[in-house]
Amino acid sequence: MGYELLDDGTFADVAVKCKAETLEDLFMFNSEAFAAIILDDADAIKKNVEKILQVQAEEPDLLLLDFMNELVYQKDVNNLLFLPVNMKIERQDGILYLVALMKGERIGKKCSFIVDVKAATMHKLSVIQDNEGLSSFMILDV
Repeated sequence: MGYELLDDGTFADVAVKCKAETLEDLFMFNSEAFAAIILDDADAIKKNVEKILQVQAEEPDLLLLDFMNELVYQKDVNNLLFLPVNMKIERQDGILYLVALMKGERIGKKCSFIVDVKAATMHKLSVIQDNEGLSSFMILDV
């Protein structure tokens, strides 16, 4: 279980493949991969800012897309880098609702960026459940 960064997905983008037992863990691994892609040391993200993120969509792949783009939005607009510390995903009336407690920090001089993720894309986007658990594939535009 965990995430794997793939070098051969595309030339100007980064492909991320994650595997997990639960949908919440799958989304958490994707957010960890996001941090690992953009930062020199993702483990150095301080947990001094707290925020609740809420996202909804009809399908798991679209929920993942919206969640990842919310991380990009928080980075670009609010200068915040977050990782989820707790997450709940529930389906009600055909809609998936994600509520995540995020902790992180304001982007400052100590943040050492490798690349800048501009967006999560729909290209080859998938969330699949099989007998081994859940897996996702996503391409991030850098």
